Amino acid sequence: MRRSGILVNISLALLLLDLVAIGIGATLPDLYLRPLILVILCVSVLLTGRSTIAILIATGLCAAAFVEVFQMLGGHLRFIALGTAAYYLTYSAAFIVRGGPIRARGILGFGLVTLYAILMFFWLDPYGFLRLPSIVYTGVLILFIGLGLRPLLQSGPDKSAVWMAIAVVALLISDSLRAISIFKMPIPELFTLAFYWVGQFSLVRSASFFVENRNHT
Repeated sequence: MRRSGILVNISLALLLLDLVAIGIGATLPDLYLRPLILVILCVSVLLTGRSTIAILIATGLCAAAFVEVFQMLGGHLRFIALGTAAYYLTYSAAFIVRGGPIRARGILGFGLVTLYAILMFFWLDPYGFLRLPSIVYTGVLILFIGLGLRPLLQSGPDKSAVWMAIAVVALLISDSLRAISIFKMPIPELFTLAFYWVGQFSLVRSASFFVENRNHT
C-alpha cells in the first residue's frame, strides 16, 4: 500500500505540471504527461491488490491512456467517443462487482442521468458521422453514471461509495464540457481536464478504499 501511495503522489505532481502546461498552451508536455499519469495510476491500483475491481479499474485506466494519446494526435472523434465508451464499460463492470443488486433507491441515479443525457443529446444535436457513436456513448454513459451512484444511494456514504460518486460526476462534467466545446462553443481545455483528473483520481481512491476494506474483513 505504501508503494501505491508514493505512485499516487507522483501522479499528483505530474497532474499539476500537466494543468500548468495546458494553461500556458504547451501541447507537447501534455502529450506525454496525460498518458503517463494514467499508466502510473493503473500501476498504483494494481499495487493495492489483485481483486476483480482493481484489475478492471486498472484495465480502464490503461485504455484511457490509449484514448488520450489517440485524441491528442488528432484521432477521429468517432473513434474517441467509442474508445471512451469502451473504458467506461470496463469501469462499469467494476461498479457491478462493487455495488451488488440494484434496489429502488439505486434506480434514482439511472433516472436522473438518463434525463440529463437525453436533454444534452438533443441540445448538442451531434451531426453526421458522430451521431451513431454519440448514441452508443450516451447509452454507456447512463449505465456508467447510474452504476457509479448506486452504492452511495443504496448503502450510504462509506468512503469507497463517496469517491465513486465524485468520480462519475466529475467525469460527466468533463465529458459534457468537451461535447459542448465540439458541438456548441469553445470551452478552455484547462477546465475540461481539471474535472477529468478529479474523476480519474477519485476512481482510483474508490478502488483503493474498497480493496483496503476487503483486506480488513
